[in-house]
Amino acid sequence: MGRPDKGGVRTTPKVGGGVVAVPPLPCNTEAMQLPDPVEVLVVDDQQPFRLASSDVVEATNGFVLWGTAASGPEAIASVREVGNPPSLVLMDVNLGEVSGIESTRRMIELWPEMRIVLVSTMAEYDLPADASTCGAQGYVPKSKLSPHVLTALVEQA
Repeated sequence: MGRPDKGGVRTTPKVGGGVVAVPPLPCNTEAMQLPDPVEVLVVDDQQPFRLASSDVVEATNGFVLWGTAASGPEAIASVREVGNPPSLVLMDVNLGEVSGIESTRRMIELWPEMRIVLVSTMAEYDLPADASTCGAQGYVPKSKLSPHVLTALVEQA
């Protein structure tokens, strides 16, 4: 269970001790009401992270991998082709030509019910200013993505 800390940052216990900060990005404060199982689309231009994230999703109870994409436009095309959007998208901030922030805007415009969480190697305070207005429900550092954090994202909503 996450608990609010000063400044609105939630902390969650980490396996082996300590805590993981899961800071809420002030994009969209609607509750993330997701179905069971939670279908996840991973969007990242780096194949190693797509594979690692896919493994995390598949190792998390109540979550299934909907698919992966190497770019925002590829993700949009995949969702259009399948016709049934995933419940949750893990969107890299730094994608090629079209940023993850712009891709998030476009996906939310097309599928307002879609829940998107930004992921990046950047610290939250280093994210571009428009990350807070893109429509994403939150942010998780790539180094912190784990089954525990995925579960906490849904429980905290």
